[in-house]
Amino acid sequence: LTKDAKMQVWKAFLAKVGVKVVPAGQTETGAFGEDLVEKLADRDINGRQIKNATRTASSLARSRNEPLSFTHLLETLDAMDEFTAEFKAMSL
Repeated sequence: LTKDAKMQVWKAFLAKVGVKVVPAGQTETGAFGEDLVEKLADRDINGRQIKNATRTASSLARSRNEPLSFTHLLETLDAMDEFTAEFKAMSL
């Protein structure tokens, strides 16, 4: 996916878990700025992985009784990267 396509996918799945995306620099409680979505879109993942990451991060936030944040998404994406790296290392 292109970066723009990934941004659209991120926005769609964030909307499904109740997160609004606002223009960069604008603040709104519980919303993500476009700049954060752009950082997420920089990651080398596909649409299915974006869906899974959003759902996992949302579940993580709920389990901690916290609103979904950018930190939850980064934690989830980093865990996915770590798992992939370990899996590839085991396959060698």
